[in-house]
Amino acid sequence: MFKKYKENRIVNINLNIIIASIFATLLSAYPVYLTNMFTNSEIVIAGIAFFIDATIDFFIFAILHLRVHKHHMLKFRPSKKIVRDLLKIQIHRGVLSSLYFIIAFGGHFFLLTRGFERTASFLLTYILAIIVTRNLHTIYGKKTGLFEKI
Repeated sequence: MFKKYKENRIVNINLNIIIASIFATLLSAYPVYLTNMFTNSEIVIAGIAFFIDATIDFFIFAILHLRVHKHHMLKFRPSKKIVRDLLKIQIHRGVLSSLYFIIAFGGHFFLLTRGFERTASFLLTYILAIIVTRNLHTIYGKKTGLFEKI
């Protein structure tokens, strides 16, 4: 099963992004909860949540992607080919980040201003953002050849 995961780029890219996004969201939920100790400003809460989530997500995805493609590693350094691939995927994610931002940050901020609980609204909007952007990225990736072997 791991072999199929490694060989099918549409699966490993999406699964790595989903895993990174879910772990980042879950790991960010507690710091979002802790914001009640120092602020009730919806914009500050949403901003802190987005920054923490994005930072954790980036690093988890990079680790997973390099792990799947470890055959491109020269000792402990990734080959130029795998670094280019990682950057290309992260650029695609960066382009989609505006949509992710609108759904995740905007949705979280909107729900906060409507009186929803900070952590639950964070989890809801960030998971929705993952679902929407993963589907769009997959459609785009199929059309552009992103999912072809490197």
